[in-house]
Amino acid sequence: MFDGTSRLLVVEPPARGHAPLDWILTFSDINELANTGGRERTEAEPRAPLEAAGLRGRHARETPSYYRVFEAVPA
Repeated sequence: MFDGTSRLLVVEPPARGHAPLDWILTFSDINELANTGGRERTEAEPRAPLEAAGLRGRHARETPSYYRVFEAVPA
């Protein structure tokens, strides 16, 4: 249960354009699409389940690992 101080952190893969990582991201995408039946999400798609859970997006931060951390808090 979320209280007034709760936070949910979602780790998102980085955007394209980081040459050293692009081949890793491409391989990860192919694996996701071919082996798990997954698909790429639009930027808006992750928001719907958060909103349904009573959360709202607060921050998106880049990290030194090139991954983005999205923070959601109770709405």
